[in-house]
Amino acid sequence: MSNQDIAGLRVAVVIESQFIPSELQAYREVFAKHGLQVHFVSRFWGSNEETFIREVERDNQLDDNFNQTTIKDLETATATYDIEKIDPSDYAAIIMAANYTSVRARYYKPESETTRTTPVVRFFAEAMKNKNIVKGALCHALWILTPLPELLAGRKVICHEVLRADVENAGGIFTPTDNGIHVDDDLVTGNSGHLAPLFAETIVSEIIKRRSLGDQNPPQPTLIPNCLGFGMRRILTLVSEKGYWGEELVGPIEVFDAVGYEVDFVTPNGKRPIAITVSMDPYYIDPPLGRSVTTKEMAEKSGTGTILIRKWENGLHLQ
Repeated sequence: MSNQDIAGLRVAVVIESQFIPSELQAYREVFAKHGLQVHFVSRFWGSNEETFIREVERDNQLDDNFNQTTIKDLETATATYDIEKIDPSDYAAIIMAANYTSVRARYYKPESETTRTTPVVRFFAEAMKNKNIVKGALCHALWILTPLPELLAGRKVICHEVLRADVENAGGIFTPTDNGIHVDDDLVTGNSGHLAPLFAETIVSEIIKRRSLGDQNPPQPTLIPNCLGFGMRRILTLVSEKGYWGEELVGPIEVFDAVGYEVDFVTPNGKRPIAITVSMDPYYIDPPLGRSVTTKEMAEKSGTGTILIRKWENGLHLQ
């Protein structure tokens, strides 16, 4: 597949103030070179468009007399597509801009919204559910997903080091690479906003790959063996949101998987459960026994949460 085959497809770039001008310029140039349309999108708050300013703390024009006149002299970027009026499925790729744009984009109306329901978070969340859309996040951009940890859980990503703890607390797997860019299926992440040209080229490659696969016959689903001849059997597992011991959950699920059972999880409030920290540490010494009680293999399985995470999309709510 060539550039001609993807020409005219759209890429949405979610922007806010505190953007990096060189990053946005890289998107304009790289995507235009491949014939892709770039739409700068954001929340409009009832306006017809929104104009944002660059990372102001790095601009030498600023002083104690900073005012509206000074703002006009700063580099700006205008979003002309309202994120509440567009459909993620209309785009081949959706990118959350780098730096602190994702923090600002999460702002919500306290009287009627939460961080999880603010429009930009919802928009990106809808895109995450669609494997045909390439998602991109550079630098601090993964902050747009931390309100919805179930969408980051188990995903291999790279980000700015400042954000690493937040990503890992949401269940993401920090995965460094030589070039600072990581591709995990439909999610492309990067370490720094200054990697935007390489990042954009990587996204183009992933768009082409998905369009190529779309021309082929879809793979047939793999059927799970019928256990005991009674059709599909399901197990509902209640898990504490306050923390579970890794091996106590991983062990049984491996057995259930081996004999073809489907496992659904339920927690009291529908929040993704987290393994107790010491159950992921093979060097933790159990006080009564005076020795480690977790193997390195089991600590790794519990730490990545692979078995639980891949099923958590079926997570349920008791109420």
